[in-house]
Amino acid sequence: MARGLKLGLGIMSALIGLMLTIAGLGLLALVGFDGRFTTPSATASTDAHAIVFDAIFVEGDLPVRGSFATTLRIDVRATDGEVFVGVGDRGDVDRYLDGVAVAEASELRWPGGQLGTTERPGSEQPARPDTEDFWVASDAGAGDRTIEWTLDRGNWTLVVMNADAAAGVDVEGTATVDLPFLGTATIILLVLGLPALVVGVVLIISALRQPAPPPAAAGTTERAGGSATPKPPGGAPAPAPTDAALPPRPDA
Repeated sequence: MARGLKLGLGIMSALIGLMLTIAGLGLLALVGFDGRFTTPSATASTDAHAIVFDAIFVEGDLPVRGSFATTLRIDVRATDGEVFVGVGDRGDVDRYLDGVAVAEASELRWPGGQLGTTERPGSEQPARPDTEDFWVASDAGAGDRTIEWTLDRGNWTLVVMNADAAAGVDVEGTATVDLPFLGTATIILLVLGLPALVVGVVLIISALRQPAPPPAAAGTTERAGGSATPKPPGGAPAPAPTDAALPPRPDA
């Protein structure tokens, strides 16, 4: 393979392989080979009746069926008493908590892992959450409570509150998002990127070590027999010698 062609192919392969590998390593650091991401533990405290996470909006950009379905896992622990955690349709949750004092989650502050909230005042006393039938996933009780929910199309709200619906919620917890398609994408990117990067580097090194072709000798032209004939300064070949230009021979 010509040196220039080898160098060009090597540079192109190395660049493509490097971009794919960087993307694969980024996904690997974020979600691993299984496509799972878990947030650090966070704490939340409020004098209201509930903490609501009103930001689970699922459109067509996440798979919700089959082996690539996206799963949300919430682990919650109350510092005292029994806790309830549930996911419900936003409209149903809004009706359930209408007129109730709640804390809307707004940001996660670091360092410390404190969940920032915005208080929404109210004076109504809600019913016990475990008596409602609109929850698509829920759990209640003392100690660690967990829900695992396969996302579906719609607009959803996550609610954390005391199991008896009393005011004053003090909890800590984590969220885990399972995105299997990202795990598969990580593997594909690394399988394609690493070999392309290695092949590109090998081609570049080989091209740099390959000697360059020698330049053509200036002022010469090749004869059919392989010998060079000198050229005059103007570039035209020198005329061949004739018998008239030869010296006379002595008589025999």
